[in-house]
Order: sequence, then C-alpha cells, then structure tokens
Amino acid sequence: NDMLGTWGSRSGTLRTIPARCCPTTGSGLDDDKPDMAATMFFFDRPTGLDRPVQREITRQMQQDTNAAFAAECYNGPSDFGTLVELLLRKRRPSLTNLDLSHHNLGDIEATALAEVLASNNSLRSLNLSHNNISAEGAEALGEALRQNSTLTKLDLSDNKLQGVVSGILPPLASNITLTHLVLGGNKIDNDSADYLAELLRSNHLISLGLRFNALDDFGVGIIGRTLQDNVGLCQLDLTGCPIGSRGVGILNSICQNRREWPLLFPNKLVCKLRYRGHAQIM
Repeated sequence: NDMLGTWGSRSGTLRTIPARCCPTTGSGLDDDKPDMAATMFFFDRPTGLDRPVQREITRQMQQDTNAAFAAECYNGPSDFGTLVELLLRKRRPSLTNLDLSHHNLGDIEATALAEVLASNNSLRSLNLSHNNISAEGAEALGEALRQNSTLTKLDLSDNKLQGVVSGILPPLASNITLTHLVLGGNKIDNDSADYLAELLRSNHLISLGLRFNALDDFGVGIIGRTLQDNVGLCQLDLTGCPIGSRGVGILNSICQNRREWPLLFPNKLVCKLRYRGHAQIM
C-alpha cells in the first residue's frame, strides 16, 4: 500500500495511510470494521514496550481528543521521550487533552515534556497529578508555560512541590491563557502564600485548587488581600487545609462582598473548605 507520508522517531515511524488500512499491517480492513484514523505510529525496532502496550499506544494515537495512557504504557524515562514526541509534536495538531497522571514521572520527564509544551499550540488540558515532580521539573514547566498560549487547564496535584512553587508560579502570572490550576496535596504552606497572591493578582484564573495543603489562617490572610480586588476567580478549593475561624471569616467576607456588589464583581466566588470537621461552601 502507498504511504502518503512518514515521520521518523527514535523508536518508529508515524505514517499516514489510507483510512481503510489495518494499523498493524497496512492491509485493507474487513468491511464490517469502522474506518481507522489515517495517522498511525509503527514501531520499527525494540523499545522496551511489549506488543500489547505497543498496540495500546497505537490505539491512543488514533484518538483526536484524548490521550490518557494506562500506567502499564510507561516503562521509564527511555520510553517517555518517545511518547512526548508522538503526542505533542506538530504531527498531532488535533490533540487537546493529555492525561499522564499516576505515571511516577519525575523531573527528567517533566523537563522533556516542557521542551515540547513551550511551542505546542493545540493542547488545552494537561493532567500531571500523582507523580514525583519537584523543583527542577516545576521550574521547567513554569518557563514553558510562560511561552505557551493555548493550555487552559493544568493539574499538578499530589506531586512534590513543597517549597518549590517559586519556580512555577511567577511565570504563570504572565500566562493569560491558563484558567484552571490544581495544586492540591503538595504540602504548600504559608511561605508560598505571597506567590499565590501574585498569581491571583493577574486576574486570569477562574479556578484554583489548593485542597489538602498546609495553608492556615495566616496564609489565607495574605491570599485574601489579593482576592478583595480580584474579579476573575470563581472557585477556590481549600478543603483539607488547617483553616480556623479567622480564615473562615476572611473568606466569608470576600464571598459576601462579591454577592453584594455585582457590578464591580460580575463573577461570584465560591470557596470550599472544611471547618470543625464540616464541609463549608461559601
């Protein structure tokens, strides 16, 4: 069968084939099977991935809107560079959502991803939760997102960002595209409150997730001073943070003020937290 185009990588070739061709052999499909996407990835040499996983990656490559990989598709840093190449280079311009959560990714992988993310113009949502990204990876991602102008949602929850948010939050303050940011479960404490306040001062975030961090009343006070003038944020999740009566009062006052002055604050702010063992939504 004639190939309409090829693209080489370290482990294989991305080929454009007629829609009625088998993704494995290139031969014609049975009539009772649906048309296959024209762009496929063929493994040319051993990659450390067994054949079922290779088939899974090929299947994921066919999907235009989602690339959520099962954990068994990832065997370590040697495979990750190839996955990044396949998913985010210009050969996959239609990819909009990428879920790499629960993959034990570290700073090496985050840096490799950041290099591609900086110039990517299609991805809208990136989930990197439940990994092992720390200072170096966070800084690389932050610098990439300083240049990226298409990503709107980033989930970095349950990584290792304690004490290192200074590497990622300042660059995000200049990114006007990102609207949803999730940083829960990173042991972020009051030392990071100033960086969070600066991020909120930029007014582009719609939702900020900080659940199960170490922010207390003092940290909420710092964030609250910025929220008094913020007009963009609609949801702030502080569930699981050790917030007391003072913090609750600050947040309640801000939310109430938003409701009373709709012309100044067209967007209502909803705050979620847990106070004295009970869920609170203000």
